[in-house]
Amino acid sequence: MKDFVMYVNRPNNIENENGFVSCRLTYVPPYERFDGIRQIQLAVREKVQFSDDGITVSIDFSEWIGHEKEEYFTSLIRFLYDHRNKWKYAFILEKAQEWQYRKMYIAIRTYLQGEIFINDRWSELKDLEAHLKECLPLDSNASKVLAKLLLTAVPEDYRNDDFLRALVNEINMDKSARTITIRHLQKYAEESDSLIAMTVPHNLILSVFRNEKEERDGK
Repeated sequence: MKDFVMYVNRPNNIENENGFVSCRLTYVPPYERFDGIRQIQLAVREKVQFSDDGITVSIDFSEWIGHEKEEYFTSLIRFLYDHRNKWKYAFILEKAQEWQYRKMYIAIRTYLQGEIFINDRWSELKDLEAHLKECLPLDSNASKVLAKLLLTAVPEDYRNDDFLRALVNEINMDKSARTITIRHLQKYAEESDSLIAMTVPHNLILSVFRNEKEERDGK
């Protein structure tokens, strides 16, 4: 029986499922006080009013990437091992390269049984759209268009999380709009020095926006 699933990239709405207790653990160096175990205990106590049997504790370990051999991390995994008969675990790793999440997985497997699930944001339009809305103040139409641009027009060589982070950072630099609409997005995409304009032919950019407008007008 598996004790945990390690999610590389956070699945959409995972913490909204019933029986989930989630917390993000900030990295603490060896010479500072570590309250991670107490943080988990308090999170469980706050979410679960009666019995905590059968709950899933979701822990974001992203800040601990590269620190899996340190004593605090080992103590935490031992604590989770002691509760494995009552709790199941979902471990989250964001922005982890393959060698990083495999090292973390091996360290955890010393005590717990589990598997890795890689959430590929680039496989489904709805997943990429949901992720973009988490990162940017996009309205629903703009998030749909941007996701379509990325999945259908951006060359496959650029469809990776590094490009996605750079794109989000570039769009976020414009603080003039609280909500990014299709009008804002099209203006950005047609700027000659934008990442979209530099990777997607201009006629394809226009085609995506034109098709989206026809879909909206046809409703």
